[in-house]
Amino acid sequence: MGGREAPAVGVRSCRRCGGRFTRERPLVCRGLHGQCYDHARAVGELHRYPVTRRTIDREEMARLEAAGLSTGEIAERFRVSPGAVRVARHRLRRGGAVVPGGGS
Repeated sequence: MGGREAPAVGVRSCRRCGGRFTRERPLVCRGLHGQCYDHARAVGELHRYPVTRRTIDREEMARLEAAGLSTGEIAERFRVSPGAVRVARHRLRRGGAVVPGGGS
């Protein structure tokens, strides 16, 4: 099952064993159950299961803010939550970058 491109966020079954995620066997990371993640890590196969979370290109985010887009509009563009945009903005500021529009 590994080696494929990352599935859309909201994956409902483990990418290694195919089992559904439940409270007893939750998603841990990379689309894997905890036990499958531990096994893949132990045998050096994590590279077969790319990270599934979406990321925000901080430079692109800064350009969009400079163009006057709101936090919500930027979130829609990156298909993330507005909170994720605010966190990325905070990290940019903390790293010493100037963020246009600067507000939260």
